[in-house]
Amino acid sequence: MAEIPFTLQSYGLIYSGYSIVQTGYSMPLYVRDESVNDLAAQAQRVLKTRTKTEAIRIALERAISTEENRPPLMERLKKIQDQAAALGPVDPDFDQKAYLDEMWGNN
Repeated sequence: MAEIPFTLQSYGLIYSGYSIVQTGYSMPLYVRDESVNDLAAQAQRVLKTRTKTEAIRIALERAISTEENRPPLMERLKKIQDQAAALGPVDPDFDQKAYLDEMWGNN
């Protein structure tokens, strides 16, 4: 096994190819931004987890899953374009200003 840098060994981590694997030691999570710390505490309460770290893990897993399962932008735009096309062709004689003036009572 190749020599592992001291910083990785000290945290119980093993470098394996392109990934770092934790070997059973807990690593503390330090949050320096107070608003992020507040969000982590709120997530802990809402998710009813024992620790903020667990709440953050769950929240991040959900966020990643949501984004990975979200349809691509072009697919979402196509759906909107199809809905607009289903409304029919645009009336070239429609007067938008007159319509808005009437709607707002500015005759």
